[in-house]
Amino acid sequence: MKRTFVIDWILIDLFIASVISGFRPHVTGRGNSHEIWHNLAMFHVLGSVLFPVAIIFHMATHWD
Repeated sequence: MKRTFVIDWILIDLFIASVISGFRPHVTGRGNSHEIWHNLAMFHVLGSVLFPVAIIFHMATHWD
């Protein structure tokens, strides 16, 4: 499989993970333990940081 397509699929997965993990702390934040909310927030931060990194790799494949 070409590198561009792999990066495209990674972008789709990271976008979905970022959106879902961004909404979940708001929904589960009421009444649940702080530890669960913290883990969801850290997952969201990790996905949101990796998303622009994947975009940079995606753009680099177009410049070749």
